[in-house]
Amino acid sequence: MTDRRRPGRPRTVRTFSKISRVSQRIRRNPSRSIRIMAKEIQISRESKRRIVRSDVQMKVYKLNKSQLLSEQNKNKRLQKCKELVSRFTNHTHRDILFSDEKLITVEQVLNSKNDRILATAKNTLPKSTFQVSRAKMPASVMVWGGITFDGRTPLVFIPQGLKINQTVYRDLILKKVVEPWAKKHYQNRN
Repeated sequence: MTDRRRPGRPRTVRTFSKISRVSQRIRRNPSRSIRIMAKEIQISRESKRRIVRSDVQMKVYKLNKSQLLSEQNKNKRLQKCKELVSRFTNHTHRDILFSDEKLITVEQVLNSKNDRILATAKNTLPKSTFQVSRAKMPASVMVWGGITFDGRTPLVFIPQGLKINQTVYRDLILKKVVEPWAKKHYQNRN
């Protein structure tokens, strides 16, 4: 197949032969880098991208990490899902309290790829502007909270230095916070 007649410069890079070479290489190994294929075919990376996008009509997708599951794990998950579905049909999921705790540190977050400062020159600003300090033991607070289908518990702030073990969890959180809240919230329900 030849390029149809039109005014202007004829195609020299995105020719039908190069397009077919690219699509064959992609079919053989779809995980090859566009940059490497462009070097092999001896065309620019941008021309290779145009061939992939416009002529072959493909997109580049990132690979995602996933959990490696054995057959035993898959069967356990299936069983748990079936139990959850039966809870939802009986509406007993509305009586479950989901809880979690989070350690919140009071320290500036640094993303070295995205955090930038605009300036005419680096020496026009103080050096401290470009630094994000890190403490060995930053100030932090442990917070516990719980939610249900139709409500939420009050937040519990764990005192500094207190380790959460079963005794602390039972006495500080369950007995002092969750039990009074549940009696008030659920009243006569389970």
